[in-house]
Amino acid sequence: MKEKYELIKFDSWQELAKYVIDGGEVYVYFNDEYKLVKFNGMQFNWNLTINDFYTKKQPSLEELIAIKPRLCWVWDNHEEYHYIRIITAIINNNNTRNFISRDGEIWDNAQTLTDDEIKQFLSGE
Repeated sequence: MKEKYELIKFDSWQELAKYVIDGGEVYVYFNDEYKLVKFNGMQFNWNLTINDFYTKKQPSLEELIAIKPRLCWVWDNHEEYHYIRIITAIINNNNTRNFISRDGEIWDNAQTLTDDEIKQFLSGE
């Protein structure tokens, strides 16, 4: 999957510096490619008169499932309980999105598990 980027705005260079120091990745578009912005504690590796900064766009759940099935929390709108299922497809009908699990069940909602939740699930905790 080709990387996609989206604009990100900062109110000050201090806000940009904090974002980068905290591990966020920010890019500038230069010479037809996206270049990573780095901060060494004193200065950035790019001239900050550039107003447009970008981050890598996170793929949507639909894009991720199109690549391969995903382990997700699932639930229906009328239920309070959440279950773990492998989601293999998403269908869109009349402005309604449903998630199909590997066992053929149809769910109203799905959310991918975090890395920590997957580790817990796999360890049987």
